[in-house]
Amino acid sequence: RKGCPIPIQWGANSAAERGPVIATITSQKLRNAIGTHNGSYSVYRSIAVAAGKMDPLFRPDLHNTSSPVSIPPSPSWFDPKKMVSMDPWGH
Repeated sequence: RKGCPIPIQWGANSAAERGPVIATITSQKLRNAIGTHNGSYSVYRSIAVAAGKMDPLFRPDLHNTSSPVSIPPSPSWFDPKKMVSMDPWGH
């Protein structure tokens, strides 16, 4: 899929049905969502990189992380006309 966004089925009942949400800064031609995978921390990351305090190629080790709380599904997740601010299927 070189250079073309992967389609999303908003409001799908599963991550497999919906397809991947890609809000990357490294492969912009594949983006299919507005935003960034860094969320609100993208602002802090940008400032640190601009100030020369952080390597712009740094990749955190997230292999041993998990959510602090369990968030149950919400009916709005399955309504393609409603906006969801996070990936309800985890990341």
